[in-house]
Amino acid sequence: MTAEEEPVVKFVKENPIILKVLVLPTVAPELQLSTTKLYTLFRGKGIQKWRARKRPPLDTEVAAKRLAWAIKREGWTAEDFEGVIWSDECTVEKSKTVSTVWVFRSADEEYLPECVVPQRYVIMPVSSNNISTN
Repeated sequence: MTAEEEPVVKFVKENPIILKVLVLPTVAPELQLSTTKLYTLFRGKGIQKWRARKRPPLDTEVAAKRLAWAIKREGWTAEDFEGVIWSDECTVEKSKTVSTVWVFRSADEEYLPECVVPQRYVIMPVSSNNISTN
């Protein structure tokens, strides 16, 4: 990697969600790199283009509540958890085109906040007589 190419790699590491056509014009318009050469440069640094992981937004308040819930049940056995109903959060949308968000990242950066896009979700009501309050 040449000294002229170093800022390109640094820029992509700091801005993983960016279109490849914007990388060179934004950080090094004087470089005449083809897409193939650009990807070869990134691969040499362990960076590839990946689909961004989708996760529900997790703010500090929700994270604190989840941690408190887990700490309260730290000593529970598998049998204790049998009374808990687990559910997954899901997205339900009608007639909306979902576009894929791509990020430049290395394999071990999969869940870094800057490589994850928030996923909207719908909370479905559940009958209260099916919920354990343990």
